[in-house]
Amino acid sequence: MTNALNEAPGLLRIGIVGIDQRPSKGSFATMYTVFSTFAATSDAAAFKPFLCIPARADRAYFPDGVELSYGGIARQVCALRDQYRAAGFGHGHRACLLLENRPDFIVHWLALNGIGVSIVPINPAYRAAEIEYLIAHAEPDLIVTLADQKELQKALTGDVPLLTVSGDDLGASVETVPHAQRPPPRADEPGSETEAALLYTSGTTARPKGCILTNEYVVSTGRWYVSHGGEATYHAGMERLYSPLPLFHMAGLTLTPIAMILTGGCLILPERFNAKFAWHDIVACRANVLHYLGVIVAALLAQPETPDEKAHALRFSMGVGANPEQRARARERFGIPFVEGWGMTETGRSPFNTVEPRHLETNTIGRSVPGLEMTILDADGNTLPAGAVGELCVRHSEATPRRGLFSGYLKDPEATEQAWRGGWFHTGDSAWQHEDGAFVFVDRLKHLVRRAARTSRRRRSRPC
Repeated sequence: MTNALNEAPGLLRIGIVGIDQRPSKGSFATMYTVFSTFAATSDAAAFKPFLCIPARADRAYFPDGVELSYGGIARQVCALRDQYRAAGFGHGHRACLLLENRPDFIVHWLALNGIGVSIVPINPAYRAAEIEYLIAHAEPDLIVTLADQKELQKALTGDVPLLTVSGDDLGASVETVPHAQRPPPRADEPGSETEAALLYTSGTTARPKGCILTNEYVVSTGRWYVSHGGEATYHAGMERLYSPLPLFHMAGLTLTPIAMILTGGCLILPERFNAKFAWHDIVACRANVLHYLGVIVAALLAQPETPDEKAHALRFSMGVGANPEQRARARERFGIPFVEGWGMTETGRSPFNTVEPRHLETNTIGRSVPGLEMTILDADGNTLPAGAVGELCVRHSEATPRRGLFSGYLKDPEATEQAWRGGWFHTGDSAWQHEDGAFVFVDRLKHLVRRAARTSRRRRSRPC
């Protein structure tokens, strides 16, 4: 394993560096990928745990649970990478992954990233029509799937090579990868600007948009996640992060796995969030960090009290979407801080509320800092004063506004430029700012407008 990973000299220099550092152009820059970041850690900490799968007796894979080391995963990744390369896949290709939250997803992603293939995760809950749209829009060169995926079978046309894996042996059963049928891969080596993933937005108002995410986006997003300090301080080589988010989700794919890779920590990966088993898994897997969404906090609070919720080793939890009342109740009941932030697929890097004064009585999400500048603008693009509600807009910096954020919407340059009007990315979220600079999330802007319109109509209907 060590020899396989040493084919890229200087990998250990990647390590954990400043959140906004970037390799200079040249041979080292070509190594700035998700794969090379993992390779650096696996080479330096081969025997440390990388993935922990909680036990679940009725599950098809690892029913007794398992802990997998960096070195063990690296051997699987390198062998699978070589198979993909021998089959003609490489830099510039895309592969859809329908592998649920199984560790195989991580192995195939790292292997594909190692030769410059971008992944397009498929939500296992998608219906055939949704999968058909995604395949037609993303134009993948390969689909990697578990067996018996009925909705996928309905959506297939036979134009894309299909690789079916068992999903319970980390790729060991992959004997023959189908040969690439599309144009050959690019001749140059993948690097920081190479597309690493294509993630689709929820599509609540229109067809889902494909967000192009580079290696720089993915790695810098993970660096950003572990950089905040305060109540959300990470320690190299010591963390065990319980992440119940799906791998087709931005946070589940980029924040938590990359955070553990960068710090040499262990990612605890359940197949899905289940409030009934969560505390048992957290205790049994010795988790010391939890990533949450608002719905997760609400579900945990709704469960009857159990001894496990007091026996855990958690130091803190990070996430988005929990209101002040939920966070206060959860902190009192479970004995840890729930550090609120904000994020979306297009921006990747996320602010978190770790700097005093924190205004815990509001939905405070953090502050504008170098590398993630934030502002509140009105509908005409003017900066609003403190206390005024407007649209939350973000950028890397005035000189390089788009650096480290998504590269654009696939096949929709007009929507990309509209979102970036005036040199700021317009998030579509409403927020306001405290006098001391802290930002407070309010709601999706369209929800705020809709409620305002309803209120206006009610007022007009009242008798004078």
